[in-house]
Amino acid sequence: MVGATLFPFYWMVITSIRPDVELYNVKMNPFFTLHPTLNHFYYLFELTMFPAVGVEHPVHRHRVDRLSRSSAACSPGTRWRACSSAGRRPSGR
Repeated sequence: MVGATLFPFYWMVITSIRPDVELYNVKMNPFFTLHPTLNHFYYLFELTMFPAVGVEHPVHRHRVDRLSRSSAACSPGTRWRACSSAGRRPSGR
C-alpha cells in the first residue's frame, strides 16, 4: 500500500532527472535511469518564463478578488451576508 502511494512521486523524480534519450527509448528500463541529469530543471528555470516562487501577478489577484465577491462564491447559508457585504443582492430573490 505504501509503495502504491509513493510510486507516483518516485516516477516524477526519475522522469525529471532522466535525459531525453532515455525518455524516448522504449528499450530502456522505465524504473531506473543510467545517466541522471538536471538539464530539464535548467531549461525550466533559466530558459523559460516560469515564474519565481512568491511572485504575484496583478491579473491573478484581480481574478481572485472578483471570484471571492461573486455570488457563486457565496455559500447558501451565508449567501445574504456575504453577497450583501460585496454590494450585491443575492440571486434568485
